Amino acid sequence: MAFSFLLILDTSGSMYGDNGEKILSLNLTANNLLEGLKRIIPEPNLAVITFGSSTTLKNSVPVSQIAPFSLTAQGKTPLTEAVALANTVVTENVITILLSDGAPDDGYFSKITLKGSAYAIGIGLDADYEELARFTRSPDKVLSPCAAEDAAGYILSRVPIE
Repeated sequence: MAFSFLLILDTSGSMYGDNGEKILSLNLTANNLLEGLKRIIPEPNLAVITFGSSTTLKNSVPVSQIAPFSLTAQGKTPLTEAVALANTVVTENVITILLSDGAPDDGYFSKITLKGSAYAIGIGLDADYEELARFTRSPDKVLSPCAAEDAAGYILSRVPIE
């Protein structure tokens, strides 16, 4: 599978937050990230995994073919399942970006490690940046949603894109 980016989007019930603000923030952040990628790379390829009530993979397509995100939040937080699925498609040239509040309920960090280069964007005022840093293996790779428009440039400045 040839793609440059993999987004892992947390659509679990915890992402609803008060009055749905977390899932709205996730959608806005993901859309801003896509716009940033399109400005920097002519036609980046992107695959998307969503996890919540189910875990799904949308295969790699050019970013221009992805409709704006309008996801809903429900279900548990099966991050282990999402990372296991990611590991089936991630190669060393893929940059993975997790958008989540960092609250897995399946013991993720003791079960599995994501292959490749990973970044995370914390969603919500109560985002657990310490948990997200475990996912990325570095606190320097955890960003706030406020930085989403600039996240693409920040991430791309730290990894070689072929």
